[in-house]
Amino acid sequence: MRRARAALGSAAIVVVTCLLGALAFEAALRLTGRPFKGTMAPAEESIAQFDPDTGWSYIPAHSATHHFGDEQLEVSMHFDAAGVRVATATTVLDPKRPTVLLVGGSFIFGHGVRYEDSIAGQLERRIDLQVADVAVQGFGTDQALVQLRRYIDRFDTKAVVYGFVCDHLRRNANEDRHIWLPGSRFPGTKPAFEIAGDGVRQYHWPVRSKNRSYSRLWAYVRLVRAHRGPPPTAALTRALILEMKRESERHGARFVTVDWEIRGTPALCRNDPLADLDVDLIRPARDAPPGWATWFIPGDYHPSPESHAYVADRVAAWWDRSQSQE
Repeated sequence: MRRARAALGSAAIVVVTCLLGALAFEAALRLTGRPFKGTMAPAEESIAQFDPDTGWSYIPAHSATHHFGDEQLEVSMHFDAAGVRVATATTVLDPKRPTVLLVGGSFIFGHGVRYEDSIAGQLERRIDLQVADVAVQGFGTDQALVQLRRYIDRFDTKAVVYGFVCDHLRRNANEDRHIWLPGSRFPGTKPAFEIAGDGVRQYHWPVRSKNRSYSRLWAYVRLVRAHRGPPPTAALTRALILEMKRESERHGARFVTVDWEIRGTPALCRNDPLADLDVDLIRPARDAPPGWATWFIPGDYHPSPESHAYVADRVAAWWDRSQSQE
């Protein structure tokens, strides 16, 4: 009996010591502002606001000028009353006009290039459809799906073009972009989904960053696990893309994914996360002209106007083929 009591007492001491240690670690993390210090402001922060559906979105009826890359290229960006990027401050999109929606992150949004040089501006000159660029910098596939659902009925949508990059696998893996970029500031957390049957189910809705309450210790554990543990698989991203296709087709629109890698295939995607996926797929890097791997903004590594022009050509060709098949 005495031994049992001694063992129980020792176990209690260990538990209490661990709890006190965890509380001390939690307090230390809070005092130092870690693990998410939020000291680095992305360039797009000044044009974004918290969004309860997508985590962040562009400020409506707003214009801003930023400088990008080593050459500090000056780019003016304009957003309409719904926060959609448009050609000029006075551009008004026609909700009744046949439209192609562009969804995704910074590549298809046109980060670092003028509107007329972006895929939106280039595509408008190649097909007889209005282009609504509802992509947002920093978005993953999950946020692109939410954005698609938000806008597809606001226009006479005939086609949806989703821009995929390998980093979307990481972005889709949790509800907080800080897990991958702990030093950055974001207006809020993001939506998050999980696979449910043949589709996906949303289990997290965005929370404004300054209002969220969370354990710093648990956040630190998640951060370490994300960066040092096994990489995210492609299963959720594939399910999200298929859901975008189903959503598009339910509204009578065609759907295509652009696999927009420029400088080779990242290690995370060496096993080809989009292989055999039942969607129309454009992979410009596979048959691009010489120089494709250099078609990025120097010092920024987002697509250059040449890259946007080539992808716009490929999307226009896809659209023409889809029309001829009807």
